[in-house]
Amino acid sequence: MRIPQELVNAIISYIDHSDDLEPLLNLLRASSVFSPPICSNLRRLSVHLQAPATYAQLWAMAALSPDVLPAIHHLRITGQLSNSNTAQPEKNHLAAMLDACTGLRILHIGLFFKRWSNEFLEQEQRALYRAMERPGLVALRLERIAFGYNSAEEISRLVLPPSLKALALTRIRQIYFPLAEPIEGESSMVMLEELHSDETSLSFARLMLSSAHSFGKLRRLVLTSERYGAPDILATPNLCYLLLRSVSFQPPVYNLSQHAALRTLHIESPFERLGIDSFGHIADALRSLPQRNSLEQFILTIICTRGPEDDDLELWRGLDEALSSEERFVYLCETTLTGKRYDLTLEGLLPKTWARGILGGYQEPLVGDPLSSSVGNPLGGSVPPLALV
Repeated sequence: MRIPQELVNAIISYIDHSDDLEPLLNLLRASSVFSPPICSNLRRLSVHLQAPATYAQLWAMAALSPDVLPAIHHLRITGQLSNSNTAQPEKNHLAAMLDACTGLRILHIGLFFKRWSNEFLEQEQRALYRAMERPGLVALRLERIAFGYNSAEEISRLVLPPSLKALALTRIRQIYFPLAEPIEGESSMVMLEELHSDETSLSFARLMLSSAHSFGKLRRLVLTSERYGAPDILATPNLCYLLLRSVSFQPPVYNLSQHAALRTLHIESPFERLGIDSFGHIADALRSLPQRNSLEQFILTIICTRGPEDDDLELWRGLDEALSSEERFVYLCETTLTGKRYDLTLEGLLPKTWARGILGGYQEPLVGDPLSSSVGNPLGGSVPPLALV
């Protein structure tokens, strides 16, 4: 009995191949009739190359069907435990596979703090650079990578495609004479709409993009700070979503005076203890917005390691005063608290804001690390991506 193609397609659509391509490879070995639905799967879900077997499986699939590699839309490559810069047999075909991924839209590379030149041979590096420059690439994520001077120079010479709308950099380090300025070359026409970065990696973003106009249309910024001082928040006229993460025990001093178009402000901070200056900094961040601002939504995520005490109401007073000002925040219509639940009610924490009718409620944090959830977002973070589908 012949199984209807619609049923075959439906069955294959349930196969999650992200970390194991063996089920899809076995189907291709059985019959070429499975190639179209498998390619549909590859366009919809990411392919993760990490274990030696995944490289061999993907190369074997490409040998069985020439449509496999061009169908990959989201490719994730992560490093292995070896620190050797010698050839790794399982990666013999990596350069060829990258060049054949002509439909690539999202490229994600993470190396667990290993050196770029140690993890990839020169021909593999060249193929990765070509993939970063590929027309149609929409999002690029680099995380936990150490670049030497020569590698950083090569990265700064890349001409990223105009299609690139989202960039995420996490813990990118430059070692041995960091490159401070981009190397002069062909100008990139990238106009980013979304950037996720930490302070350490922000200088590397400037090296990659090389042109100030690349940030001119930035609409969403997720910035992680590890220091107590004021972070470098890009002054962009069209920024409408800003998520400020702090991994220090108190939030930094934020200056938002250049962000009149901001519509959503989300602040995340792990408070070890709640001090007046902690909430004062958040209130000051709100007050630093231009007098004529577009703020519609404010979200505060707090992770506190102590229980509520008698002075909690006093600590929230400055924040309540800022949020409840209808004259200062004309368009503010929603305030949400996420994180540790207090025994106090929302009305007790922010009585004036409650009376204004803009408290949207309390949300429990996501299971796991509440400050670094990446559910449903190839760039990472708890907010849906703007440029990706």
